[in-house]
Amino acid sequence: MWHWIFYRENARVSPRAIFMTGGGQLSLTMSVLLCWVLFSLFPVPGAWGYGYGAGAEDPLIKGFADVVREGRAGSWDRLARVLNDLEVPLRNFKSYFGQDLRPRIEAAIQARDFQRMVKGMAHLVFLGIREKFYWNLKENLRDPAASLARLKMARRYYAEILMGNVKAFDSRHQTNLNQAILNDFELAFKALGSPGAFGVGVIPSKPEEFKSLAARIEERILQAYPYFKDGERS
Repeated sequence: MWHWIFYRENARVSPRAIFMTGGGQLSLTMSVLLCWVLFSLFPVPGAWGYGYGAGAEDPLIKGFADVVREGRAGSWDRLARVLNDLEVPLRNFKSYFGQDLRPRIEAAIQARDFQRMVKGMAHLVFLGIREKFYWNLKENLRDPAASLARLKMARRYYAEILMGNVKAFDSRHQTNLNQAILNDFELAFKALGSPGAFGVGVIPSKPEEFKSLAARIEERILQAYPYFKDGERS
């Protein structure tokens, strides 16, 4: 039987992972200064990304938590309302990736099938990660602030919602997928490059490297969540 593991981990990324020079890491003070300059020069409203929001109010994170809470409490009448709040990402994922998860999640709610419902929501979060990669690549990493914001949120989706089951998969199969995924996220942050500040410390982005890393992250997640690819078979 499939068991859900709800796992939370601080997914913040240190400025040191972003601002590097050929000579090594910049000082923490300079890194913080560059972060401030970056977000001053490139305002972030909308940069979240085709991302619906930032922080705890991101609808995918909030929606997942609401579904788990209401489902465990047996408040099935409230779950349809939660699903309606996810109309924008549901519509976008259908448009971008040809995957309409609404019927599956609605069927699980009607059947009062908690496990199937949570599996559908986890799949929705995976498509949220894929969407962040999609828009970064569509824009060819040209917008540093937007690219960084999206990648941070993708990593947060993984760390707060999907990581627990990947760790459980590692434990069962003696694999190391979780650490490999986290390592690939760190490499993806480096592939974003850095716009520098006032022409100093510019590091070019590497879209092709980012594309390869994004594909590898998705493939590794799918190893632990095969039903994302194969429907309800798991």
